[in-house]
Amino acid sequence: MAKYDIGIYNYRNSSQKWIMSCGCGTVGYSKSKPTFHYKCEGCGNTTFLNVPCDSRELYPYIHVLDKSRKGFKVKRTNLSVMVDKEYNIAVKQNMVQVLLYDLANHDIRLWKNGKEVSIKSNWQPIYKNSNYVRFFTSIKDVEFKNMVSADGTGELFNMAWTELSNGDSWRQEKKLYRGLVKLFEYTYLEILANAGFPNVERFKERRSRYNTPTLNIEGKNPKEIFGLPKFCLKHIREDERIGIYEIKEMRKALEKIDGNRFRELLDIVRDEGSVKGLCQALDTLIEIHDTYGYNNLKKLTLYLFREIRMTQGITSPSTGATLLRDYIKMATKLRQEYDKYPKSLKKDHDVTMMNYKVMENDIKRREFREKVETEEYKYFEFKKKEYKIISPSEMEDLVREGNELSHCIASYIDRVIDNKCKIYFLRNVEDIATPLISIEVANENIRQVRGSYNRKATQEEKEFIKEWAEKKELVEAYY
Repeated sequence: MAKYDIGIYNYRNSSQKWIMSCGCGTVGYSKSKPTFHYKCEGCGNTTFLNVPCDSRELYPYIHVLDKSRKGFKVKRTNLSVMVDKEYNIAVKQNMVQVLLYDLANHDIRLWKNGKEVSIKSNWQPIYKNSNYVRFFTSIKDVEFKNMVSADGTGELFNMAWTELSNGDSWRQEKKLYRGLVKLFEYTYLEILANAGFPNVERFKERRSRYNTPTLNIEGKNPKEIFGLPKFCLKHIREDERIGIYEIKEMRKALEKIDGNRFRELLDIVRDEGSVKGLCQALDTLIEIHDTYGYNNLKKLTLYLFREIRMTQGITSPSTGATLLRDYIKMATKLRQEYDKYPKSLKKDHDVTMMNYKVMENDIKRREFREKVETEEYKYFEFKKKEYKIISPSEMEDLVREGNELSHCIASYIDRVIDNKCKIYFLRNVEDIATPLISIEVANENIRQVRGSYNRKATQEEKEFIKEWAEKKELVEAYY
């Protein structure tokens, strides 16, 4: 028994004590039952089995033969630990199995008593091979992971048995085996782990036919996998808060600004905040820079990441960016001057918003009028015989149209202002003031044609609309 790092403990009525006997020969006594974390004072062994008098306990003894980033090789010896009526201990060795798990080459092999167990190369037999599954019977996943893990592989094995083995968690041996085999599908995570990226679970993506992966799972190195320049990789390696969302946002940013400027932003937020915070604010930050004449991207970033935090108590750069954008947007609509870097951003934002709310209808009315008076909007007006297509002059025209025809055309006022669609009215030439048909045009497509109570156009009206569409090169795509 001494060659195995295991021991037994049992309760002896004669002495009314718990007795712990280790394989090294050390014997200990206790008035209370040994705890789960009992440790031998002689050799430090922590594996003790509760074997009552005149009984037997089966135990899988695991010995690690080799382990590295490429995988592991372990030997399992099935032991029968027996205690007779006189409390004598005997250990019988049964089957010996050796499992080789080659993570680098996606190979898994098993030997029983020195003879290799055959396994086919296609997926289903590997996945369901009972001999391989039984190897993991009575093995605890956490202990096994700690035994076989090398630098970088511990996180992979943890993911294998927590994330990849779903569906078999009710059977521990199937869970362990399934997780290890499924891990072969995530080579890119192995590459990242070996490259020193901690917590690679953050880069695991859901795989389905509806989901386009953000990462290049066929990449051969971190640069190819992330699709980002090398200067971004150090930030991803150092900051475990960076995940799939942040990588996606960094890619989007690099499509809008050059690499040198983006490198500068990353260096700023490394000292003043976090890359995660930058990614959350990136879209708004770039919108402010590109839309409202901010020529110095570095100064804008420092304002959002340092100044408003230190002098105004706004700790979230994303919140600050949103406040600044909305403040500028409202001030622009009010046609008032604004401070690019307000010393009291929240106050200036709130005051401007109050003024905007008071003037909102007037602003909308002006913006609507400006849209419908353009040559582009007027271009689609048309007249022939008894019908005429006209455009509205004021947003109240849409309200009146909706009221008289009992439909929701008035709700399209904001869409017209935002250039998402155009609204036209079909009228009878002899009664131009009476609403007849309302028409929505979006992206050169006629999307909706509706009359009173959302009635469809009559055949005569359809023929006129078709002729109008051909004349103005519109596509009839309405329903």
